[in-house]
Amino acid sequence: MEYCLNLCDIFTALLYEYECVENLMSAAEDAKKVGYDRICLGAYFCDDYFIRNIRGMFASTYPYCRKNNIRITLTLPVFSESFLNNGIRLIDELLTQYRDVIDEVTVNDVGMLRYISGRGNVNINHGRLLQKYSRDIRHANYSKGCFKYYGYSDEYESLAETIEFDVCAETMEIHIGGKRAAIHRNCSYATMGRNCQFAGLNRSVWEKFDLSSPCGEVCSRFFLNYVDQEGHTFCQVGKAVFFEVSANTIRTDSEVRFIDFPLYLWKQKYPLSDINNS
Repeated sequence: MEYCLNLCDIFTALLYEYECVENLMSAAEDAKKVGYDRICLGAYFCDDYFIRNIRGMFASTYPYCRKNNIRITLTLPVFSESFLNNGIRLIDELLTQYRDVIDEVTVNDVGMLRYISGRGNVNINHGRLLQKYSRDIRHANYSKGCFKYYGYSDEYESLAETIEFDVCAETMEIHIGGKRAAIHRNCSYATMGRNCQFAGLNRSVWEKFDLSSPCGEVCSRFFLNYVDQEGHTFCQVGKAVFFEVSANTIRTDSEVRFIDFPLYLWKQKYPLSDINNS
């Protein structure tokens, strides 16, 4: 069993709070009582975040990963047309410059799956955005039931070594043959938007919905917390909304990797009770 720390979409915020990668990793491992031998770098939900920050993310983490034998999974968002060329150039640059630590690429759309599979020499993961199933803690028939996944015998899934899943039910039953099951075990993403609420802060109505407007990366400074009438807590980080959940039972015939999203580290610095009362 392998444990992975997912630093996508949140790395810049955590690095600001913990000052260095060593402090960040130590705090994450102490909180979960595990040792991480892999990290995810990049972005799942925002191509702008990826383009702006990915070089800095690798520059900050590379010495630590080399020293501690930590492997890196490069995680790719769904690139918009305006960012696609820059995204491809960055991917090629990173896979060349950091080939000694990057041994996997997580893709979240079919186009990038085809592109990465054509490069070779790197394992491919099906990212969580490629898995289309219901995930909503507010509906008991989803969250209290049993999720079953038997995979697909198509050309896309055949290209992947690992398939990612969000915990969406108390019981997860996954049968994918010889592929690895990577499970986001503490935070499941509920939904995401193309327009970013944080990027639209302090802008006119017209600018809020202009995807070409420059981003001030407000998401690297705070997150939003929502509590519905039934007491379910949702957290918005960047373009994505998450809910905290755990599976009581996981049944699978595959090797398992658990992925942790360290939103809990941000909450330790800024408890949600303080945010709710402010």
